[in-house]
Amino acid sequence: MVACDLYDGRQALANEIISGATGKTVPATRRYQDLLDNKDIVDACSAGKDIYCEKPMTHKVEEGFEIIETAQKNNRIVQIGSQRRSSIHFAKAKELIERGDIGDVWSVEAVLGSNSPCGAWVYPPPPDLSPQNLDWETWIGDAAKRPFDPVRFARWRAYEDYGEGLPGDIYVHSLTGIHYVMGLDAPPQRAPTYGGLYYWKDGRDFPDLMTTLYEYPSLQVAVLMTQMTHEPEVTRFLGTRGTIEVYGDGNRLTVAHQDGKDHDPCYYIYSYPGKRRLMVRTGERALYWAPRTLGVAYALFISVFALDVFGENLSLAKLLLALTIHLIPTGIIVVVLALAWKRERLGFVGFVALGLLYMWITRLRFPVIVYLTISGSAFLIGLLFLANWLVRRKPH
Repeated sequence: MVACDLYDGRQALANEIISGATGKTVPATRRYQDLLDNKDIVDACSAGKDIYCEKPMTHKVEEGFEIIETAQKNNRIVQIGSQRRSSIHFAKAKELIERGDIGDVWSVEAVLGSNSPCGAWVYPPPPDLSPQNLDWETWIGDAAKRPFDPVRFARWRAYEDYGEGLPGDIYVHSLTGIHYVMGLDAPPQRAPTYGGLYYWKDGRDFPDLMTTLYEYPSLQVAVLMTQMTHEPEVTRFLGTRGTIEVYGDGNRLTVAHQDGKDHDPCYYIYSYPGKRRLMVRTGERALYWAPRTLGVAYALFISVFALDVFGENLSLAKLLLALTIHLIPTGIIVVVLALAWKRERLGFVGFVALGLLYMWITRLRFPVIVYLTISGSAFLIGLLFLANWLVRRKPH
């Protein structure tokens, strides 16, 4: 193991960390060429080494293609560090969305705001920084040559010569999580961006406020970042049946379900004449309560058959056992009704299944009136739940 950094102070910090954990130190150098006898990730791959690289991966897009080509040519693993692909909560969000927990997701929002010098990369340069303990010329690389500048070294993220601003430093975290969760493996079709430099006018090149809308084939992603107002970092997945919010790098996840239905009369009916409006509201309420009320009555009706056990001369223990057995059908009906209360489609399937089950168990050996009463009532309740669902799911 070797510690490598152009600033001697970071080499010392690396050995402080290693020594604290192991009681040992490692060699340190300013030249990664000393490690590889070469010059960068491309050469590391060519030297037969797997690579873990901190983001940003490159300074220019074109450089990324060379890295990919070299990694594939040499059959090497190149991993770019970005925490959210390793987050349990982002993995859970991916699982929930893939199983349809919040319905179809066509929109994602990522928001982050900071309101402090540190959040705007106004970092204080190391007090001992000098050309003697920093290889300034190598650090400059192929950027425009300029005299030693400790501010540019410490705040490199704010300058186009060395950094990528909000997109390369902050956006990348949000987009990594979004691509992972949504299974995206291709760039967006378009990415219109708006913003500007409004507050941190300290000589930097990059905006301190940016909003970008990424357009994928079946997904819209809005990223909003500011360095002028504190705003908790959240990635919000918006589905047709709810939302999933993941905070920070995956510190916390919340799920809020929605059923996509009107829970109050639609405001549009207030444009109807009074009598017509009353008819609509009454009809909606009646349709909502009809299967639920009939379901309760049906459960009570079926439970009446359990009273037969009281006509038999049984001990208390046998009486309780017989009563429990006779009430099993009622218990099943109650469970189906409970599930159907907020999920009408389950009510339709459940009550129709109960009606068919009774017909199958009894092999149709009873008079027709019995099946009209027991199976027919179950079918009616199921159909009312279905009608309720169909009416309430219509888009307005």
